[in-house]
Amino acid sequence: MQRLDAERENYVAIYLRAISEARRTHEVAVPEVKVQTTEEKFRRPYRYYTLDIFCRRGDKSGPIEVNIAAAGAFPRVSENWQGLDVTLHPFVWNGLEFRLDADFADDSALVAWMDKWMDIAEKKPKDENRLSQIVHNVTQPERTRAGWSFSVDFGSAPLDAFVELIDVVRASGARRLELGSFGYPRG
Repeated sequence: MQRLDAERENYVAIYLRAISEARRTHEVAVPEVKVQTTEEKFRRPYRYYTLDIFCRRGDKSGPIEVNIAAAGAFPRVSENWQGLDVTLHPFVWNGLEFRLDADFADDSALVAWMDKWMDIAEKKPKDENRLSQIVHNVTQPERTRAGWSFSVDFGSAPLDAFVELIDVVRASGARRLELGSFGYPRG
């Protein structure tokens, strides 16, 4: 959990600096703007995505995505988290892939978690940094040869969001979970 919290803190610090820079260089810079894709292949709530920053300068406007260039370099860690064998690979907070061995065809518990942490109704109050402490995106789970996989951009969400998602994974019957930002270069 310490590694996860440190990566979260690192991402949020980079995110806050990016917001500050966007406010200096644009007339309008609004963090955490929710959009919905029109892609019919995605079910609700997988259609929702929170842009990191939406900016306007003059007659030009558009999003700014805040991404970390590489996952932190640390050796993978294997632990048992209350009956769940977890392997933690290098990762970034805004692109954490979950690979699990359970049948995730029924994703109702994940959808309930998303309803809470993505704040689709946009009712959560802003914190002192004017962030909503929300998950920015979750990909629709896909069946793999070894089980199921999905990714989460934890955005400004607190570590509690991650802990509650681990409970969802555990309740699905998963015995093994691999976590990491597998598509990212290592730092």
